[in-house]
Amino acid sequence: MRPGASGPGEYQASTGRWMPKGFATGKEGALTLDGLTLVQAVVDAAGEKKADDVVVLDIGKVSVICDFFVIATGRSTTQVKAVADHIEERLLKAGARLSGREGYREGRWILLDFYDVVVHVFLQAEREFYNLERVWQDARVVSLGETGGEIKAGAHSG
Repeated sequence: MRPGASGPGEYQASTGRWMPKGFATGKEGALTLDGLTLVQAVVDAAGEKKADDVVVLDIGKVSVICDFFVIATGRSTTQVKAVADHIEERLLKAGARLSGREGYREGRWILLDFYDVVVHVFLQAEREFYNLERVWQDARVVSLGETGGEIKAGAHSG
């Protein structure tokens, strides 16, 4: 461990900083949760609210928008809002920063922008219509439930 550092992590020569495990420097140089840690929290929170068909797309190599999209489906506008609320609450408590939220009033497609991770919670009809998986077909689909550092799906995720 580097002098002055505490807890598990690693020294990053490029920044000259000790980075606690699960954190990275954000766009403004602030200490932020890394993308995979955020994605895992999103998947877990969506599973806790019984979201359907949770998909994680690694879009970092095909776009500068963000690193990951997490896409989930709710069965009603009430469930879509509950899933989005739970994800937002969980990530904010974990120290993530919310850049923006769109579509909450209607509750048919809610977008939560956490800088490196953008969450889309849809009603089924909207998800089929906008078909983000097709639009971002060049992105790598992160297999939920794989071991070896990949994201593990919550009990209710598809």
